Amino acid sequence: MKKYCFIFTILIIFSNQLFGQNYFQEYPISVSIGSNGTQTRLQCTTYDSLLQTTVTYNTPWRSESHVISSNNFGKLGYTLWTSGVTQFPSVGFIIYDYNLHQFVDEQVQIPTGTDIGVNVVCGRIWVSVVEHHDNDGWIWAIVKYYRYDLYEHQWYWFFVEELLPSLSWYYTPSGNTDFVYDAELYNEFHFMDPIKNNVINQNVNNSITVFKDDYAYGYKDNKPDQYYYFTYDPVKAEYCKYPRENLTKGATRGIYYAKDTTDLSKHFFFIYDQGVQDWVTDSVYSPFITSTTAKEGVVAYFDSIPGVAKKVHCLVYNPLLHQWVRDSIAVNGVASVLTIENGTVKWNDANGTNIRGYDQVTGWGNYNTTLLMHFALEDYISEGAPVIFVRNYSIGTENIYYDFGDGIQSMDNRHVLWHSYKNSGTYNICIVDSATGQNSCQPFTFNICGNAGTAMASDSIRCEGDSVELSLSSFNGNIQWQRKYGNNWIDEILPGATAQQYFVSPDTIAEYRAKVQLPGCIPNVSNSLKVKFEKQLSSYFISDSLIEQCTNNSYRVYVIGSNASQYTWQKDVGTSWYNFSATTNSLLISGDGLYRAILTSGVCFADTTDTITVNEIPFPASPTTVPDFSCGPDTVNLSVSSVGVAHWFASSSSTSFLHMGNSFSPFVSSTTTFIVKVSDGVVTEAGVPDKLLEQL
Repeated sequence: MKKYCFIFTILIIFSNQLFGQNYFQEYPISVSIGSNGTQTRLQCTTYDSLLQTTVTYNTPWRSESHVISSNNFGKLGYTLWTSGVTQFPSVGFIIYDYNLHQFVDEQVQIPTGTDIGVNVVCGRIWVSVVEHHDNDGWIWAIVKYYRYDLYEHQWYWFFVEELLPSLSWYYTPSGNTDFVYDAELYNEFHFMDPIKNNVINQNVNNSITVFKDDYAYGYKDNKPDQYYYFTYDPVKAEYCKYPRENLTKGATRGIYYAKDTTDLSKHFFFIYDQGVQDWVTDSVYSPFITSTTAKEGVVAYFDSIPGVAKKVHCLVYNPLLHQWVRDSIAVNGVASVLTIENGTVKWNDANGTNIRGYDQVTGWGNYNTTLLMHFALEDYISEGAPVIFVRNYSIGTENIYYDFGDGIQSMDNRHVLWHSYKNSGTYNICIVDSATGQNSCQPFTFNICGNAGTAMASDSIRCEGDSVELSLSSFNGNIQWQRKYGNNWIDEILPGATAQQYFVSPDTIAEYRAKVQLPGCIPNVSNSLKVKFEKQLSSYFISDSLIEQCTNNSYRVYVIGSNASQYTWQKDVGTSWYNFSATTNSLLISGDGLYRAILTSGVCFADTTDTITVNEIPFPASPTTVPDFSCGPDTVNLSVSSVGVAHWFASSSSTSFLHMGNSFSPFVSSTTTFIVKVSDGVVTEAGVPDKLLEQL
C-alpha cells in the first residue's frame, strides 16, 4: 500500500452561480465539518425556495475523520480516514431532494486493498467514485458513475475503467455530459435517460467515436470507413440507429451527410425528426460531388457533371414541413470557396461572391436566409414528472439558448436539453438567437397539487405463497399503485391497487411505486420499491438414500430436480452435524454414517428432510489356499479356506470364470496357474463376482 499524506482542512463551500438547468437545477449545499473533541461530522444546510426556509442536515458522529473531496452543482462528496494516511473503506455523497424536502446521504463501501485510494468527484450530472490503482507506473482508475433521480428518489449507477498516465487525486471524470464513454471497452458508451431512468449501454463501434448532445456515431470494428449513426429518442426511450450501414463520416448539429463505401457516388443527407419519430433522408447519385459542408441547418456542395455546367446544390431541413427542401443553381466559370454563414450559402465564381438563402415562405432565392427558430417539445407530465425535453431545429443560427420561463436560461449552446420545473404554472418556453434576440416560443402548463409521500414495503423479499404489503405515508391525493415493466410504469388493476395499503405477490423481481393525483393536477409519484421473489423448493429427490459400499471406496450422490439456490452438505457426527465445503448439488461420500443436504431458496425456504444412510461393508479375510501337483496329465485337487465363496479363474484373465466353490478339481496337462477370488456376495453377471478380495 502506497501512503500519501493529506492535509485535513475544515471546508465551507458556498455557491450561488446559476447554471442552465439541462437536467435538474440542484440546490447548492453549504457544508462545514463539526467536531465534539473526539469525533467529527458533516453539517449541511441549503435554502429550500419552495418551503422558503433553510433546511439543515448533520451526518452521524464518527470516530473517523471526514474530508470533503468535492462540493459542486448541488452534490457533496466526502471520504473517511482512520488516520492521516489510512482511508476508511467507505465514502459518501449527499444531495438535497427538493421534492421530498430532505437531504439524501448515500454510503458506498470501497475495497480496502486499493493501492492509492478512493475519491469522490461531483460533476454537473454525475457523482463519480474513483478507485485508483498503481499499474506499473500508470494509474488504473475504476470509476462508478452515480446519478440521483428526483422522481424515484434513488441513485442509479454503472462503472467503467480508465487508464491514466499519472495520478490525479482530484480526477475530473469525463461523464459530465449526457454520455460516459468506456475507455477500455472501445465500442461502448453509457447514456442515462433522466426520466425513464434506464441506463443504455450502446455499442457505437471502436475508438473513433463522436458524441454530441443526443447523437453519436462511430466506425465499424476494424473498418474505419464504415460508420454507424445513432440519435436518442426520449419518447421511445432508445437510441435509434440509422438503418443504412457502410457509410462514411459526416455530421454537424444533428444533420448527417455521408457516402456509401460500397459505391462512393451514393450520397445521403439525413436527420432524426422528433416530430415524426423517425429518420428523414434525401439522397443523390453523382461521382462528381465536392466541397460538401453543413452548418446552421443547411447543407451545400458543388456538383460538376461532365457536359453540364457546375452547380451549387443547397438543402435545408424544414421542421414544420418535416421534409428536405432542395435547390440548385449554375455557377459561372470556376467556382470555389463554398461556405455557409448564418444559414446563407456563399461561393465565388466569375461573377464574384454569390449567395443563396432560404425563406420559410418563398423558399430558396438570391437573398440571405431568413432566420427560422423552431424546437421540438416533449413533456413527461403523464408520467408524473414536471420535466420537458427540447430539441433545436432552427435554421440560420447555432448561437441559441433556451429561456424556460421560470427564470432559468440555458448557458451552454446545446442541441437538446431536459428541464425540470419546481412549481406549478404556465411557462412560455422560448428558443432565442443570442445574436439578434429573435425567438420562438411554446407555452407549457401544468399543476402539481398532490403529494406522493413515501412508499414502504413490509419486506423486500416475497416468499412464494406469501405476499408483501406496500403502504404509503404522508400523501395527499388519490392513490394508484404502479408496477414497472421494462422502461414503462403500468397501473395495477388488482384489488387494493388504489388503497393506501396494497398487497402484492409478484412471481419475479418487481418494482413498484405509488402515483398520487388530485383532480386537475398532474400526478406525483413516490419513491420506488423493489421486491425480490423466491420460489418454494421444487419436488426433488436424492439419487441414493441407502448406500452399501466397500471399505475405502467412495460414492457420489446427487440432488436431482431441485431449484434451490444453495446447497449445504452435512454428516451426522453424533452430537452435531458437520458441514462439508461442497456447495453444489452433488457430494462424494466415503465412510459410513448419516448424511444430508440442506436446500435453501434465499432466505425463504430450507429443506433437510431427506437423509442418506451409508453402510460400509468390510472386505472378506484373505483366503488360505491348498495347492496340488501331478507328474503328468491328470486331475489335481485344489481348495481354499476362507469366509465367503471362492471364485476360480484362469490366470490369463480375471474375468475367465471357471468354477465357484472352495474346492476345485481341474484336469491339467501342463504347469498351470489359477486365480481364486473370495466374495461375501454373489456373482452378479457371468464371471464377475460382487464384493471380493483377490488371492493368487
